[in-house]
Amino acid sequence: MLPEIWFTISLIYAVFIFWYYNWKGPLTRSEIDRYTLLLKQQISDPEIYNAIEDFMHKDDGKGFVMLNMIVFQKGLINHPVTSEPLKSQALLLEYFKPFSSQILRRAGHPVLQATLRAGYIEAWGVEPNPGWQLVGLIRYRSRRDMLDLITADAFHAVHGYKKAAILKTLAMPMQIRSSLFASPPVWGAMLLFILGQIITILNLMP
Repeated sequence: MLPEIWFTISLIYAVFIFWYYNWKGPLTRSEIDRYTLLLKQQISDPEIYNAIEDFMHKDDGKGFVMLNMIVFQKGLINHPVTSEPLKSQALLLEYFKPFSSQILRRAGHPVLQATLRAGYIEAWGVEPNPGWQLVGLIRYRSRRDMLDLITADAFHAVHGYKKAAILKTLAMPMQIRSSLFASPPVWGAMLLFILGQIITILNLMP
């Protein structure tokens, strides 16, 4: 019984690792051409388009984290569809719930969300703080997954909620060099190991 337990746990972890990481490599030339066509139809801001295009062409096939910084609209916001007055945070959830379900399907997930408690403590050579309120980090499995999300019709169907709820925002992709936070592959392995130990002990008990 014991070998079967650890074989099953190892198989579960292997399936998880296969799903969590990108094994398809960087974007291909044909994929870039297809995404370029879609982006040209959907993005009117040349600076944003150029940044995404550059991000596509420099794909290394690795996962990344998107930095999001937000300033919310003040007061109540009329829902774009129902006209119901809502707080901006509640309206943003109308966007984030379907978005998060789609990103989770592609092995993406929130990494951190933090509320800012003061203005810049140290800053030079930058524009004045516009009043940033919220910082969020979201992990993407690959640039391919990000592009699939932002070019999908489902994304554009709810993006209006985000635009209505947020006064100012920026999003920039980052590559994590070091972190003290345990990633899902680490704590997933720990949980499966503990589960295996518990099952093993239960099976050894008379």
